[in-house]
Amino acid sequence: MPDMLVKLYNLADDLRGFVAAQAVIGVTIRKPIGPERHVLVAWVKQHFSDAWDSETDQAMSNHPISCFVAVQNQQIIG
Repeated sequence: MPDMLVKLYNLADDLRGFVAAQAVIGVTIRKPIGPERHVLVAWVKQHFSDAWDSETDQAMSNHPISCFVAVQNQQIIG
């Protein structure tokens, strides 16, 4: 698996601009809702590792929810 580290301090602090740019190409970025928990956790487990599905489950338990989901054509893509 390739190195997936991201230097967060190098990223521009423009979440609204990023979300708008993704919307232009048909990707919706939003916080998931409770009924999507099992679908999102299963997607993360399939695409990453068992440890990350636990992290996603925990993020869905936080108030407010502390993760985001990317959706395109009603399918989770990230």
